[in-house]
Amino acid sequence: MNSTLNNILQVLKAVPRKERVVVFDADGTLWENDVGEALLRELISLKKIDRTYAEYETLHAKDPIAAYGWAVQIMKGLEERELRDVCTKMFSRDFSKRLFSYVPAFFKALKAMDAHVWICSASPRWAVEPGAALLGIPLSRVLAVDGEVENGRLTGVVHSPVTAGQGKVYALKQHDVQPLVGIGNGALDIDMLEYSMHKIAVHPRGQSQNSLIVAAVTRAWHVLEV
Repeated sequence: MNSTLNNILQVLKAVPRKERVVVFDADGTLWENDVGEALLRELISLKKIDRTYAEYETLHAKDPIAAYGWAVQIMKGLEERELRDVCTKMFSRDFSKRLFSYVPAFFKALKAMDAHVWICSASPRWAVEPGAALLGIPLSRVLAVDGEVENGRLTGVVHSPVTAGQGKVYALKQHDVQPLVGIGNGALDIDMLEYSMHKIAVHPRGQSQNSLIVAAVTRAWHVLEV
């Protein structure tokens, strides 16, 4: 296993079980590509929502956090059961083989030491849950962009906070989660990593350095090349 991850495991072993809290971002941290954006394209392709992906891209270019909330807002009227079915099939088809190579062994080690593993993602909750289930993370430990459901259907009302940037920290505090280790890959994970005692910035090989990697190098945080 990578020396960075071995060091983190030693840190976790040195504290009581209740303090072994590890929080992961999802997209680009646990697996390649973005499940939230893939779900949006899937729902448009299936004609489950009458919007265009270009609308999302335009909003995302101006305000990514607003775009993540919008992606749930436009699901208004969808039956939650059907949405879950779409997400499960999509993840199995397009993402189950895209886990980064470090993930299986690291998760096995975390499970062996009874670590409390959470996901905190800016993708819609329903898109992230199949990945959490695959990794053995209880769905109660998935913090992601969520929305109100009434009588089995999404209402279009987005719950606060949107779990990106400082919203990740707000969500973790709401659930009384203090990460011993925070792991993310993008600019909107910086706040979450700053809130964590130990920080790991995931950097896929071949990708240019984003602002998180620059911050990690500047601040001497761990950088995990995947």
